[in-house]
Amino acid sequence: MKNRKKSIRKRNNPAYDNIIKAFHSALKNHSGGFEKFASYYSRNASTVRNQFNINHENKITFDLLMEAIDYLGGEPVPMNAICHLGNGRFVADYDACDCNLDDSVMNMLASAGEIVHECAISLSDGQIDRHERESIKTKAKTLQDALDNLHSALAGDL
Repeated sequence: MKNRKKSIRKRNNPAYDNIIKAFHSALKNHSGGFEKFASYYSRNASTVRNQFNINHENKITFDLLMEAIDYLGGEPVPMNAICHLGNGRFVADYDACDCNLDDSVMNMLASAGEIVHECAISLSDGQIDRHERESIKTKAKTLQDALDNLHSALAGDL
């Protein structure tokens, strides 16, 4: 009997579904789409497309997920979906930047990233439901607060 690799997907888990949706969209829209990704890793394009489709029985292995992360080069939407599992956010390597980013700027950037991520996930199925709309409104309020704090910091009020 062949030793089968175990899927990392948990059934009926919205967080996992969001990860799959985010990677599906990113791979589909990346230069060359699923075909180029599959070819790069010597995989079948149709199989990979189905593995990253929430409407199919997904068998995404850790190896496949790591290949997708490597191939997409840290694209923020799928990385944010993964980070969201631990209530985290994907932030690019700011240590490589020579700029001086204080807390108000970092909070604003993180809030902006969250709303972009939430919108991308919500729109990935072509519609925004009531729960997604409320989540986006909450994140928009958080972003507005972060922008207000940044404005105060720039004005010297903090």
